[in-house]
Amino acid sequence: MRIKTVFPVKGMSGKADKDDELVFSTRYGTIHAWEMKVKEQEFTDAQTAVHEKFKRVNALVMADFADPEKKKEWEEKARQSNGKYKTARGCAFAHYWAAEEA
Repeated sequence: MRIKTVFPVKGMSGKADKDDELVFSTRYGTIHAWEMKVKEQEFTDAQTAVHEKFKRVNALVMADFADPEKKKEWEEKARQSNGKYKTARGCAFAHYWAAEEA
């Protein structure tokens, strides 16, 4: 569901209440809302593997962005992607994610 940005909810994100299942997020000027259910069962092995991969890739990206020169390189790659990547962080994450699969 998409919500056009209106002044009272501009920049809205998160939950209205900790027990609320409706979550709001603002991305690139658009507010998104979705229902988030509480997970009641254990993660499968495949879910755990993806979660661990995400943590490894994120650590690589965070290390790159701590270095100003590497950060500038990723910003340039994102700029040259012809709109494929909206952010340098997304460009770096996609690169490392694909490299982990190889």
